Amino acid sequence: MSTFALGRSPSITSAVGAISRLPTLLRDHERTEAVLVIFDAALASAGIVSRVMDTLSRADIHGRALMLPAGEPNESIIRAMLDPLLAEPPQAIVCIGGGSVMDAGKLIACLCHGGEDISAYRLAARALPTRQALLICVPTTAGTGAEATTTSVIAQDDGIKNWFWHDGLKPDLVVLDPELTVGLPAQFTAETGMDALVHAIEAATNANATDANNMFALRAVSLVESNLLRAVQNGADLEARSGMQEAALLAGLAIDNAGTAVAHNIGHALGSLAQVRHGRAVTIGMCATMDWCMEDHETVYDGVAAAMNVETHLLSRAFGQLAVRAGVSLTLDAALTPDALCAQMMQPENMAMARSNRRPIREEDFLRLARYTLDLTAPPLAAAV
Repeated sequence: MSTFALGRSPSITSAVGAISRLPTLLRDHERTEAVLVIFDAALASAGIVSRVMDTLSRADIHGRALMLPAGEPNESIIRAMLDPLLAEPPQAIVCIGGGSVMDAGKLIACLCHGGEDISAYRLAARALPTRQALLICVPTTAGTGAEATTTSVIAQDDGIKNWFWHDGLKPDLVVLDPELTVGLPAQFTAETGMDALVHAIEAATNANATDANNMFALRAVSLVESNLLRAVQNGADLEARSGMQEAALLAGLAIDNAGTAVAHNIGHALGSLAQVRHGRAVTIGMCATMDWCMEDHETVYDGVAAAMNVETHLLSRAFGQLAVRAGVSLTLDAALTPDALCAQMMQPENMAMARSNRRPIREEDFLRLARYTLDLTAPPLAAAV
């Protein structure tokens, strides 16, 4: 007999052109008078902002557009976006964009009716206010899985990334429309897709993994294996784009139930120290540590290997080769020392991920894994993976 718990899933609408159903979803939930739509600013040039807002207007939905500034959001940006909302909070918040937009919008949805400063909720130091606004996420990338999780990751103003946990951060509704991802450049398609794969692998193999949750995780692995290179090589392949959206969402559900592990520990440390984009950072972390994690735990990875159509002892190499074939760079531009990376890996905001690792990470292992990571990212080795 096994013991497990699975969290709720948002209600999911998935189809080519599904964004056109947004007014119906809002009407079904009786939220038509004060709808805030938070966009990635880059979507304006793609015509998505005007398309969505015109669709709402024609349906007599009273919507207001708010653009998230370019780059990864920090707490100051969240404060600035929240300030005008506190006097007249929205009935519904729709987040349209990548992981940054969804992470920011999810927190804004919890804080727009009041509460303490955002910094008070870092690492769940205190519970976020109960969300009152309907929350809808519409991802335009396929990787972070933020549309399916009870977490947000937002940087402090000094660049250090923090986690926020609360059930209210999980959206009520998710709209998956592969057409919205068609304009995503190949590089970002690759990096976000590898992020989904790392999510799925870690959820399926860490200390919290369960057979029940692996239904989500291993299906996500299989979908990435089948669709990532197709989506990178032909951005207009709607079938591949749809497969990657499904993979990202399922991997998001998987990590919401089981968490991640050391690849994410390293990835968040690299993001904080060197502003490495998340998908590339966790891919580096996985390439650097998978062999070490598999020592004496190889059978745990059998399901992942089967989903990737390789033998288990070849899994680590297959993962690295997929990353390189997709075009994800494993080199680092920043000059980091093993001691600096090790110290960041051991910071409180990153330790929960390390503690979830299937192979226990002792204190002396952190420096070893930091060295593995920086050795891997030296140009001659990274090119040879």
